[in-house]
Amino acid sequence: MALSKNEPFAFKEGEYNDLPVLASTRVYEGAVVSVTAAGFAKGFAGTDTIFGGIAQAEANNSAGASGDINVQVRRGQFYGVVTLSSAADADAGDAIYASADDTFTKTSTSNLEVGKIVQVMATDKVLVQFNTGL
Repeated sequence: MALSKNEPFAFKEGEYNDLPVLASTRVYEGAVVSVTAAGFAKGFAGTDTIFGGIAQAEANNSAGASGDINVQVRRGQFYGVVTLSSAADADAGDAIYASADDTFTKTSTSNLEVGKIVQVMATDKVLVQFNTGL
């Protein structure tokens, strides 16, 4: 049904999101966070396909059930400097992937796309435009 009067839209302001953490899982601050098919967050380890963001603080759910605690992640589009071995100027504009919760690569196989390389700052540092899937 189409609107017939003004309806204020409820926005959630902010650059962060709280995601429920998978059971028996510890997510460290600064980790690349992925989301499982069941909707629970964990540090990326090579199997999930949704990039949830970068953990802003540690979330220790080692002794808990799925969803007992949340991890706060940076979400949406944001920029960050990461280590990428053998970076070259020609890499600008290329996709960048996480191969673990703390490791970045240009290799797509079995890895999670997290954004694009915006600038090569040194042979091992690049500026990345991150784009979360949530």
